[in-house]
Amino acid sequence: MVTTFPKTDNVKLAGYAFLIRHFNLQVLPHWHISQVGGSTHQQIIESDGRVCETFTNKYWPGDIYLEHFEFALKYDGINLEILSEVFDKVNINELTSWIISKPQSQYTRRIWYLYEWMKNKRLEIEDLTSGNYIDLLDEEKYYTAQNETSSRHHVRNNLLGNFKFCPVIRKTEVLNKFEASDLSDKCRKILAKYPDDFLKRALS
Repeated sequence: MVTTFPKTDNVKLAGYAFLIRHFNLQVLPHWHISQVGGSTHQQIIESDGRVCETFTNKYWPGDIYLEHFEFALKYDGINLEILSEVFDKVNINELTSWIISKPQSQYTRRIWYLYEWMKNKRLEIEDLTSGNYIDLLDEEKYYTAQNETSSRHHVRNNLLGNFKFCPVIRKTEVLNKFEASDLSDKCRKILAKYPDDFLKRALS
């Protein structure tokens, strides 16, 4: 399904939408499209759950593509497919310098970690020796796993998979309702009404 949002001459794409256009990426559409330049902050939500969010001009990160990494993580969330494709096209020296310029930023540290984790390449950056540890994913917004800690980046990797296969699942309203319904408990109560040998015969 192709999602279309109203277009305005005064707005500019930001975050992942900016990076997709800047690098001419062929990727699946992200669920959240950001644009900057509206007179007011607003969201348009389509029936398929995709969101177009328009920010006022003060949110514009600039024309330098690296700054759209931070914007994307802050407002668009995590999209490993888009990040992986961008990492294949970035200038490594520019990326390294950008990360070094903001060594304590939670967003540059996430980008730094994700680049080395997904591409299995080590950037010429010294390990962090100070600063708090941060989670890669926000546990209130995503389903997460038991984390692995990287002392180099001061990042806790709580993704659901490894760099070869890693689904990212948001805690959407629909999924939250399923969790609240506690279907597993309902199934246990139904099965408890039947003898074990009856269930074994049914399963066989």
